[in-house]
Order: sequence, then structure tokens, then C-alpha cells
Amino acid sequence: MDSLRIHTFYLDIRGIKKLKLENVYDFIADKLLLTEAEVAAIQPDLAESKVYVECHSLEKAEEVVRRFDGSQELVNNGEVHKIKLQMEDGATELEEDLWRRSETTIHQMQHEGQQLTEPAQIVEHVQQHFGRLFAREEIDQHTNFVPERRITNSRINDQLMDEIGEQEILTAIRASAPNKSPGRDGLTREFYLKMWPTIRIEITAILNEMKNGRMREDCTEGVTRAWVNNKGNAE
Repeated sequence: MDSLRIHTFYLDIRGIKKLKLENVYDFIADKLLLTEAEVAAIQPDLAESKVYVECHSLEKAEEVVRRFDGSQELVNNGEVHKIKLQMEDGATELEEDLWRRSETTIHQMQHEGQQLTEPAQIVEHVQQHFGRLFAREEIDQHTNFVPERRITNSRINDQLMDEIGEQEILTAIRASAPNKSPGRDGLTREFYLKMWPTIRIEITAILNEMKNGRMREDCTEGVTRAWVNNKGNAE
């Protein structure tokens, strides 16, 4: 049985010695009133003292647990045991997740008056749409850049050359345009804000390496560059 068990409950068989499987099968059929058509699989796990019972539907598994938990007896080697039933952890959540996925799947799409229903057509259209959305024009690397203003104050220059801090980078990200990608990787402002607690140390280190000229130029392709010039209220 797959480790991701859906519509599955288990029998708690702790304390039962030398359990005979035929007694388990009789218990499931006679006490839990499950027919062969309603049961997809039965898997004993003696290491965990459980017997997993997978039904063909979540509703049936929940009905059995709700109706018979702790009320039915299993006879084994002449001893009588009250059997507790329990839904497998995550069975209900996984079933609901599978249902949600089916509800959020795009089955058809309208594009330029044409109805797209084939999965391959829908995927191609979505890829082209986001490709255009995040596309950027190539920059001529040989164009001379002449700044409109020059900072002549040496103190401000020194401050601008200080190590870039995490908060400065986060401020620059928050001030950037929404739903736009600063690089070829297509990662938007929203991605960096969402993942900031995870990537903040690495991003800060990369930007400082770039600022200090210790990173090869070909390694900076696709890396977001954050130029923060608010130290000393510089403009």
C-alpha cells in the first residue's frame, strides 16, 4: 500500500498476541460489515500494532470508524479484544487536497476568440503569456553611462561604499514595481518578499560580493542588483 494512504482507517491491535490474519479478515467482514467490493486493501503492520484497511471511498472509511469504534470485539486464540478504530493520519486532509487540486485545474481557456480545451494548448498559451510578461530588452553592454548628477561629498561616497545591509535590500525590494522580474529568471518582487526570511543571508552576501568586485562578471547574470543610496539621505 502506498505510504500516502487515502480513505484508510486502521485497527489498533496492541496487546493481541500471536494474531491470526484469518481472525482479522473475519472481524472486518462480520463485525465491521465491510464487503469485498468495499475494501481496496488490507495491510497488517505488526511493528506498529496496526492493521490498515483501505476502502474505495473516504465516506465509507469514516462511516465505519464513526459507527464501530471501540464497540466491536475480535476473538483471537480464545481471547476477546475490544478493537479501537482510527482514521489514518492525513487521510481526510489528503482527500480534501486532491479534491481542491481538481477544482483548481484549468480545463478550458478563452484566447483571442478561440476556446482552448487541450491541455497542451493551455500549457503553451500560459508559458507564452508569462514569457512575454517577464521578458526584457537586452542592454547594450558597451553603452557609455553618464550620470546626470555626481556625488562630490566624500563622506556620502564613503557611506555608499559601506557594506550593504539586509534592511537596505529589503527596502529596495519593497520599493520595486509589483509583478515585475528584475532578471531573466522570472522571479518577481513578490517572490523575494515571500522568501526573504529564507534567502536574506545569501542575497546580502551575493550583493556585497558584487559591490566589492569579487564576483566574476559572468556570474552576475540573472542576479538581482540592489542599489540602495539612502545612506546619509543621499539622492
